Amino acid sequence: MFYTHFEHSDGNLVLYPLNTGDTPGDAYWNIETFGHGSKFHLYLNNTGSLFIVNGTTLNIVYGLNKDSSLASNKNNAIYRATLDFDGVFWLYSHVYDESGYFKVSKLWSALDDPCHVKSFCGFNSFCTMNDDQPYSICLPGTDFVDVNRNSLGCVRNFSEAGCRVGTENTSFYDITTMENLRWGDRPYVVSPMSIEECSSSCLEDCDYGVALFKSGSCMKQKLPLRYVRRDMKEGYTAILKVVEV
Repeated sequence: MFYTHFEHSDGNLVLYPLNTGDTPGDAYWNIETFGHGSKFHLYLNNTGSLFIVNGTTLNIVYGLNKDSSLASNKNNAIYRATLDFDGVFWLYSHVYDESGYFKVSKLWSALDDPCHVKSFCGFNSFCTMNDDQPYSICLPGTDFVDVNRNSLGCVRNFSEAGCRVGTENTSFYDITTMENLRWGDRPYVVSPMSIEECSSSCLEDCDYGVALFKSGSCMKQKLPLRYVRRDMKEGYTAILKVVEV
């Protein structure tokens, strides 16, 4: 579902979801080693240090686990760097403790928040945390494609009533809002207005599926949405169209 590689043009190590365009908008992590060349190798040594090494000069270009206290030189320690099923790049240690038990420890990760992994959740669903684990929730007005496979995303749970002119649309739909959401696609229109004006404008717009509002700016978008996640820092309000109950 996810993969990592060096960009051949600039030597940057990047994480992408599979089946995407490998564009900057698809990437969810990189080390910004621009301008250092392209013949790089990812190298994990026997002390648990993870480096980017120049393949020509063998010089260290970048140290990923910068905290030297994470690295151990125990003779019985084995280190493993993996791109896990959830899209997070992890460094693990495997060691037998004094009691003879095999212990696995997480030493370093590329991301502090697993919800920053793009495509962890499918279309029209957003990533949030529960007991330190990421999981997906459908946006209002949508249901899971397959409740047993939440990663497939969500689809609308109502049919479009057809396009009416202006306020004639408002009798078929209602508006609900959610705080602290954001997503990866660009809006088809951005207009300065209040949140009340944004909600009214969205109801009257046949192309509208959802909007983000912040600081007097109404940003309308069509469905499906991708790369949706909770973001408690940005403070966006999502304005979503649902069936009037």
